[in-house]
Amino acid sequence: MEQTKLHSSFSHPTSTVRYNAPVLEGNSTFSISITSPSSSCVNGFAYSFSINLSYHGNKNQSNQVIVDIKLLSGYTVDYQSLAKLHDDVLKAEQINNHLIVYIEPVSRDPVSMSVTLDISERVQDLQPQYVHVYDYYDRGDLSSTPFTEANRRTAHCTQVVPLFGKRNNIRKNTSCQHSGVPLMQLLIKCIN
Repeated sequence: MEQTKLHSSFSHPTSTVRYNAPVLEGNSTFSISITSPSSSCVNGFAYSFSINLSYHGNKNQSNQVIVDIKLLSGYTVDYQSLAKLHDDVLKAEQINNHLIVYIEPVSRDPVSMSVTLDISERVQDLQPQYVHVYDYYDRGDLSSTPFTEANRRTAHCTQVVPLFGKRNNIRKNTSCQHSGVPLMQLLIKCIN
């Protein structure tokens, strides 16, 4: 709750209420697909995925488009990936566990972008998040698709994890088998 002072003896309280409203499925203005090739695993700590979108509204093309990707818990956008994304789009920024991407108007021809996510902390039983795509000037033109851990699963992934350092925060992970412990490294072979 905020309290704003109007005059010396009066105040005007304001409050904001936010709801976690479910995303409605149905007719969409944009079509969205998320793909992650099996070769997208980078040393077990990062993976790449592509977002493809196209416009299917009443006009020939949309206005400027915003893609809002709510990141899965424990993931951050790779810095180099974010820098590369800046070359392909109007603007890209990571704010409060969201990747916000501003794109030129989209037509019926598909537009693709690739993003690499780094695992900053292992989290089990991840809840799905959503990718929201909407027209900057007409928020009614909104489409959403779920973004889940299944989008990142790869066939085989070998991780080399330093024993000492930031990335050794692996918690319970039943899909990995410990195969050897050199002095400074722990080799984990993931079989998904």
